[in-house]
Amino acid sequence: MPSLSFSIPAVAQRAAGRSQLRARYSFTTGVLPAGVTFARATTGSYRDSSGALQLAPVDVPRFDHTTTGAIRGLLIEAAATSKLTVRNANPTVVSDLVSSAWAGVNLSIVTDAAELAAAKLSGVVGTVLKIEADGSSALAAISLPGVTGSTNPHVFSAYARVVSGQISLRGAGTGTTYVRTDVTAGGYARHEVQFLPGSTSAFCRIYTETATTLAYVALPNMTEATLRSSVIVQNGAATTRAADIARITNLPAGSYDLRVVADGVSTILPGVAIAGPYWPAAATGRVEKIEVYREGALQ
Repeated sequence: MPSLSFSIPAVAQRAAGRSQLRARYSFTTGVLPAGVTFARATTGSYRDSSGALQLAPVDVPRFDHTTTGAIRGLLIEAAATSKLTVRNANPTVVSDLVSSAWAGVNLSIVTDAAELAAAKLSGVVGTVLKIEADGSSALAAISLPGVTGSTNPHVFSAYARVVSGQISLRGAGTGTTYVRTDVTAGGYARHEVQFLPGSTSAFCRIYTETATTLAYVALPNMTEATLRSSVIVQNGAATTRAADIARITNLPAGSYDLRVVADGVSTILPGVAIAGPYWPAAATGRVEKIEVYREGALQ
């Protein structure tokens, strides 16, 4: 008869850990766990279980997924405002997205339906900006309406599909730090550039970088931040996506050790005093789980 061997200290350690665990909240099931409340005063974008971009209604939590449908967790973001004054999901005329453009480029609004569907964007996006260099110049600038209003760091982001040539995303305006993100041939993907405005009138531009550029752009945003927000759908004016507000409501008052896993990173929070509804500051981005232990268990 085969013998069975095991480590008594290891078994005891696992048992002790379980005995010190007071609560576990998982956010990778697609539903809020018991004891957690949620609110958000506006709609918010996310990828659903099929990987498609969608808008969650007011007060509906966003369980974000990869483009292949793998769940990433509960999306928790601070409020963000896109300062562009654009109609960025369903433009009908070029001026919905563009304030001015140099010579050397032809602009139009098109459906690009097959490619949007392939990128799983068609649940939100109906029309896009087509950018086609006319061959007369290797460089042409397309300015988007809306200014930064401050000299704090901003992020300019957009979905882009490049068929030929190259485009770049840049911050613009006198004194603005010269940085760019280049986008070369490929299907729709979200790209971004962080820039430091030189004045409160700084703005955003898309450049063609070759005389043969053919590209399509959708859902541009410009937010005052160092990291991009989830996509903010706009209808011709600067638009704010409200903060996601989640709270744990069923913990007895006391001090605890917490472990938060968000965006694949585990953070230990020792000695947290909780009295009433609570949410750890570390639980932002795509929150996978929050574990609550007896104080001292994780120290």
